[in-house]
Amino acid sequence: MWCFSCFAALALNIFVVSEVESRLGIGSSSAQFILLIVQLVVIYVFSQLIFFKKLMRVEIILLSAAYGISVISVLFLRYSTIDIYRLFRLGLYYIHMPFSLNPISFVFDAVSDPSSILVSILNIFLFLPLKPILSVNKLHPKWWIVIAGFFAVELLQHLLNAGFFDIGDIVLYFTGYLAGYGIVKIYLDKAGKGRLQKTRRLQEEKQKR
Repeated sequence: MWCFSCFAALALNIFVVSEVESRLGIGSSSAQFILLIVQLVVIYVFSQLIFFKKLMRVEIILLSAAYGISVISVLFLRYSTIDIYRLFRLGLYYIHMPFSLNPISFVFDAVSDPSSILVSILNIFLFLPLKPILSVNKLHPKWWIVIAGFFAVELLQHLLNAGFFDIGDIVLYFTGYLAGYGIVKIYLDKAGKGRLQKTRRLQEEKQKR
């Protein structure tokens, strides 16, 4: 299974992911290597799920770790260097750094630069798996904690010069999270109906006996 996962990850990286990385400006070799390893882990875990119809606890942990590392790589390691020393030089300088408080800034970005649409889509899909990952680990944070976390991500990007603070990005992050929430809800509703139908069949069979 690992051999298949390695081959699939390399093929995916060569023909798809490398092109996406270049379009998104992910030039850091460390980020590219990390994302390759993440692809390997994700393909392996989903192969296990497809062939064996279930995941072991260690595979859930691997998938969760791979997702967390991929988010960190895309958000903070996109560029070759980040200025971590800026965290220790907080002051009036940051007031003059570029930031956006427009919640639909991505719409204006798309009008002025159509290529930014891809970045907006990535921001949505980046946090779409967050709710399923949290749910499978039996974590159910309040919505305001999730939004606060997104604010912290944007602020840290701003401070580390890995991006700039943009409310529009937070809206996209939360949109992805809500989409993931919808997927989880649909899955749970479907699973609940399946269990209910199974229970009814068992009851009917007992009555016939």
